[in-house]
Amino acid sequence: MTGDFKRQLETMMRAADVRPRPLLNYVGMTPEEFVTVWFYGRFVEIFSVALVEVGGRGNLPVEREWQKICELSGDLLPDVLFGLAQKYYERALFWVLCERMCEQTYLMEELAKRIEGKEIGTNLVLLPVALRDDTGLSHVEKLLRVDKLEPFAGRERDYEAGDLKQMALEKALATISAERGINRMPLPPYPLILRPDIQNAWDSWMAEAWKQGMQKAFGEIKAGLTLDDETIRQKTREHIRKLWDTTTRRHDILEGKEGFPAEGNAACRADWDWTETAADARKAEVQSETTGDIPTPEESITEREQGTEAYNYVKRRWGEQGRRFLDELIATGGNVTAGSRAAGVSRMTGNRWRNDIKIELSKKTPAK
Repeated sequence: MTGDFKRQLETMMRAADVRPRPLLNYVGMTPEEFVTVWFYGRFVEIFSVALVEVGGRGNLPVEREWQKICELSGDLLPDVLFGLAQKYYERALFWVLCERMCEQTYLMEELAKRIEGKEIGTNLVLLPVALRDDTGLSHVEKLLRVDKLEPFAGRERDYEAGDLKQMALEKALATISAERGINRMPLPPYPLILRPDIQNAWDSWMAEAWKQGMQKAFGEIKAGLTLDDETIRQKTREHIRKLWDTTTRRHDILEGKEGFPAEGNAACRADWDWTETAADARKAEVQSETTGDIPTPEESITEREQGTEAYNYVKRRWGEQGRRFLDELIATGGNVTAGSRAAGVSRMTGNRWRNDIKIELSKKTPAK
């Protein structure tokens, strides 16, 4: 790069720096508008640096060079531009880079403001999608505070802590994903008139990358910038509480108490009059409908053959863990928690295994 070109580049930098900024009103944009403008700017920056790397030709860099190009274009500083100009210099192209260098600061400042109070969406969606950084999941678990809910203390047998955290993460992600709808638009033109070979690269390769971003990533990032932490936390807690309510109703049905009065003296009287015999009868009734198709060795020959089928199936699917699970399931009369503990898996996994076993055995048993 000659001294004249360097002075010319310095002049462009100063001219770009004194222009009124920001060029666009980022504050007044909706999350969808902001994400679209943000990524259009990134596409212009990446494409411009790529053109410098290939010397202004229309053939884009090979795949292994794109990571470096993305890093350089994402942190445009005077030293970076001077370094790029040593490789290839074209006045109009570097005017675009000077403009993007000055505008980047304002756009990133607005992004920083928009993610305030949105740590859950940032760590669960924005960082994994935009930067492929999923190291913040453990932080999201703490932010959701599911284990702080008051009813949790009495529910350890129903839901293990790990299961609750996983359910909370899934619900938080589903809540955010519900906001990911975005108006798909084609890639806007590059800020300069390009030579035909370079224009073709913008209209084909870059346009295809933009289309793929519109189909998934842009909408997910927009969703991550839409909902604040308290909204996501509230919806997640409501989801967990509904699960607890459902579990309570199931317990009442299991014990035959579903018709009991819920309030007043009658509720207390109903509990006093309840006997273990009645509860055991209801448990036996429910067990016959849920675990009765997993036989013990003492049952009939036909059922014993079904037991062999069950053991063959679990060994095939889950090996020694599956055998221990089924042993304990049969020994405890269908206690999934005990079976899961014996196999060293979560209760959710145990429930899924038990359902898979029932479905497999139903295939072997003709309808009665």
